[in-house]
Amino acid sequence: MNTDLRAIERKWQERWEGSGTYNAEPIPGMKKYFVNFPYPYMNGFLHIGHAFSLMRIEILSRFKRMTGHNVLFPFAFHCTGTPIVAAADRIRRGEASQIAILRDMGIPAGDIPRFEDALYWTEFFPREARADLHRLGIGVDWRRAFITTSLNPFYSKFIEWQFRCLREKGYVKKGEYPVVWCPAENAPTGDHARLRGEGERPQEFTLLKFGVDPDGWRERGGASIGDGVSPRDGSSPMSRSPPEDSTPPDLPVFLLAATLRPETVFGQTNLWVDPGVEYALALHTDPRGTRELWVLSEQAVAKLLEQKKTLERIGTMKGRDLIGLRVLAPAIHRMIPVLPSHFCDPARGTGIVTSVPSDAPDDWMGLFDLQNDPAGCARYGLDPAEVKAIRPIPIIESADLGTNSAVKLCEAMGIENQFDREKLEKAKHEIYKQGFYSGTMTDHCGAYAGRPVEQVKDEVKAMLLGNGEADLMYELTGEVICRCLTPCLVKIVDDQWFITYSNPGWKREVHQTLDRMELFPENVRKQFHHVIDWLNDWACTRELGLGTPLPWETKWLIESLSDSTIYMAYYTISGYLENGVVPDPAALDHEFFDHIFRGNGDGEVIARRAGITPETLERMRREFLYWYPYEIRGSGKDLIQNHLTFCIFTHTAVWGPDLAPKGFTVNGWMKVGGEKMSKSAGNFHTLREVMDIHGTDVVRLTLGQAGEGLEDPNWEEEFAAGAGKRLAQWLEFATDNYTASPDHRPFTDLDVWFRSRLHGQIGETREQMELMNFRSALKTGYFDLQNAFKRYLNRSTAPPHPVLVNEFIEVQTLLLAPYVPHIAEEIWENIGKDGSVVFAPYPESDPHLVSEEAERREEHLIRTVEDIRKIIRVTRIEPARIVLYTSPDWKYLIFRSVVGSGTYDSGSLMKTFMQDPEFRKHGKEVNAYIVRLVKDRPTYAPSFDEYGMLRENAEYLSREFHCRVEVFRAGDPERYDPSGKAHVALPYKPGIFIE
Repeated sequence: MNTDLRAIERKWQERWEGSGTYNAEPIPGMKKYFVNFPYPYMNGFLHIGHAFSLMRIEILSRFKRMTGHNVLFPFAFHCTGTPIVAAADRIRRGEASQIAILRDMGIPAGDIPRFEDALYWTEFFPREARADLHRLGIGVDWRRAFITTSLNPFYSKFIEWQFRCLREKGYVKKGEYPVVWCPAENAPTGDHARLRGEGERPQEFTLLKFGVDPDGWRERGGASIGDGVSPRDGSSPMSRSPPEDSTPPDLPVFLLAATLRPETVFGQTNLWVDPGVEYALALHTDPRGTRELWVLSEQAVAKLLEQKKTLERIGTMKGRDLIGLRVLAPAIHRMIPVLPSHFCDPARGTGIVTSVPSDAPDDWMGLFDLQNDPAGCARYGLDPAEVKAIRPIPIIESADLGTNSAVKLCEAMGIENQFDREKLEKAKHEIYKQGFYSGTMTDHCGAYAGRPVEQVKDEVKAMLLGNGEADLMYELTGEVICRCLTPCLVKIVDDQWFITYSNPGWKREVHQTLDRMELFPENVRKQFHHVIDWLNDWACTRELGLGTPLPWETKWLIESLSDSTIYMAYYTISGYLENGVVPDPAALDHEFFDHIFRGNGDGEVIARRAGITPETLERMRREFLYWYPYEIRGSGKDLIQNHLTFCIFTHTAVWGPDLAPKGFTVNGWMKVGGEKMSKSAGNFHTLREVMDIHGTDVVRLTLGQAGEGLEDPNWEEEFAAGAGKRLAQWLEFATDNYTASPDHRPFTDLDVWFRSRLHGQIGETREQMELMNFRSALKTGYFDLQNAFKRYLNRSTAPPHPVLVNEFIEVQTLLLAPYVPHIAEEIWENIGKDGSVVFAPYPESDPHLVSEEAERREEHLIRTVEDIRKIIRVTRIEPARIVLYTSPDWKYLIFRSVVGSGTYDSGSLMKTFMQDPEFRKHGKEVNAYIVRLVKDRPTYAPSFDEYGMLRENAEYLSREFHCRVEVFRAGDPERYDPSGKAHVALPYKPGIFIE
């Protein structure tokens, strides 16, 4: 028998490919199931993170074939965007880090120069990925495979049709929008073009303007531009003096602070600056020509210049020279001081922070630190008594935290100072969640008092903007690094095309579409709805990289997350287009795709223009209608915030709800040995690497049990190391122990138990498979079933029933087939089964063969064994004899009567039973037993003969404990009971004596 697992894997991969096992064609009347997976980006080899997400779809697709579905599982390779072009450019420039990346992938040094050409990447990596997936045994219809971008003119024509459809609906527009921008590439940076920061997006801040007291400004040396006034010590805090005639001397000066929570302005007590930061002095001119001097960080100036602000940097000023100034706070129109702090980040916002200590933990701890540091106050010329007098202003009241929530929570969490960053972040998150979503404004908030915080925010912002007391700026929600290694920022662009995901009517339709979808796990639904709500207009074009030209303005290329939203529909006809059925891609116009995908236009005219017969065109349309909508798409949870949600939007726009996706499955991010997988951590594994080490079916099994739901899956090397031996043993056992013509001797109670367990495991496994809980399904259908069979063998004093052994081998092989199809196919062939295991019916549980009583008997025996072991452990006796005593009959009668009636009132029970002279004979024992029953409240009364079951298994128990085991009824006159254990025996809890 061949147990070379790698040879077996190659054998079946060649057979599947040679016979077209996974080629899917429409079969009218047969249930169809269309699964798909986001095409991976082709700038490297597939890794085990890809493989885990992919295996979920692969396992599901095999399960659905076995449950009688006609399954389509296509695949493609994504090359759109800048990463490939940027990487090729870095190779061309001889950049050491990029060369090292290719070398670490195993690319020979002599081949690396080939990667200077971006087109080589689009040929090499798709080819290698396909080879890896073929080796993994993925059941894909490869006739439909393709790559993206204009390198594939057929696909490019489809994307042009998609964008024309969106533009017809008004969902693609040119306008002015904030985007994530790479200054080096001078282009928007979509998620797939990022080295770090997927999902981060522009976020609107309110830019509060704090008017500086002119006298204080002059005293500090901050002369109005052009007046030539110097500070008292004769030196200027400004880095240079501007020309004397540049501006009038009465130019207003403002310190600027950015906030996400404009509704909290009513609680402002001071401003924070970092004494060591060099702040910029910038001349701002608004669209009406009004000029002001703005004080803010150098980084803020650079960001605002990209956001259409007219700023001229004319000098700098140290933060320490701003301390002690008094500024007019917006909205409250009260003079507040500028104080020093070390949590002001010049790269975040403006580097100046408005202080609301009642509801901002950072502000409260900064104020607390300063109030308890008189020396620090003196160092900056501050009056400690004035600083000490600053008190938080209670502006928000929430149900759980009341008012002054920052003060209360900082004390409760034991936060010691402003440097306790981890605790401060947790406190900030909790206060925002409670205050913003459930808080109300207090009487300190004027006209907004008594109103929900959530309602007030936008109104306060509009008021500040209308009064000229604020402006707007955008920040990224987190750090974004472009794949060209450049940090990104927010830029407002106007000569750019956007998909208008902000459209409220479109959002409503998408929410409704989502409500009709199946989601695995279900608890991601709320997150999808949240993303639909906050999703804003998306820059869908760029000028660099690979992609499909925008059909009406070809200088633009459609970016990678915008051309990947409905291509699943293209799979239904890609086999025709990619394999030469249509001779000329240039002939594929908008009407061609509009007819296939939406039924519009005259088919004969359209077919003639495309150079095909009308029958071919209609066959393509029928294929689309047969397969669409698709049933499931699987991905990592990071794509919820972009690709998966975009997918729902575009399907809803192009087809409406009827052809929208039926379901998504979402999973966590891969860990290795419990740690996040990353190259820097040294635990990054490509798919081919682990297949080289362990073989295909071992990798598949390891991925299958790595995780489920949204939890981050974990690659367990120890499991993989032992799985090969385990699978080889199963192959050998199944092949050697399957009997072509088994005898049909009667079943024993033990046989009945194992058959019950077998069918129970089938039912549990099938249920978990339907829910896509594949780790749980593997547990019930493999590990638990194997353990049950081992117990069956261990318990039996006779050879196992051959009919049951055959059924077990068939069932176990079929339950494993979605996970380890190569070994399953080999076993299926070895035991003489017809056809491929790929299409063999998935096992079904026969409820008539699931015996609750048989299971209860075995559970009772297991508990009895455990009880004996506990006594042995405690007493440390080496048993020479074990005696078991079953309960007297009168206890069984009471037990079954009480549980059967469900009555647990001790008084009425005692009254009832003590009327019977048979029970009165046992007097206090009856009362004591009833009290115990009422306390334990059993809900199930087994009907099997406990004494008979234990007697039947006495030989097994003797083998288990290596001594004689005897069983007596409590009332047997011949019983051996030197310690009176029979007296304590209860129904289904025998007395145990060990000597």
